[in-house]
Amino acid sequence: MATTQAAARAAIVRVCQRLYQAGLIAGQDGNVSVRLDAKRILVTPAGMSKVDVKATDLVLLSLDGRTATGRHRPSSEGADRKSTRLNSSHVRTSRMPS
Repeated sequence: MATTQAAARAAIVRVCQRLYQAGLIAGQDGNVSVRLDAKRILVTPAGMSKVDVKATDLVLLSLDGRTATGRHRPSSEGADRKSTRLNSSHVRTSRMPS
């Protein structure tokens, strides 16, 4: 099932804020991403505090790791590792070790 980009952007912003408020991330820690469809993912930007992330800051990537749109670099986790996980339809959530 495809996720609309607007809904995904809003969800990522909410998740970033909730993670920060719960003390689960600090500053630029962590990455949040959503698979939009079979070919694209939306990711948090690198070098930005998650509590400050706005919907317009998010980076749209193709699963091969190319930046489709966005004024920032994608999160440091890298699209190559995201692409590996997200190419599997059964993966819903994951956490990469620091």
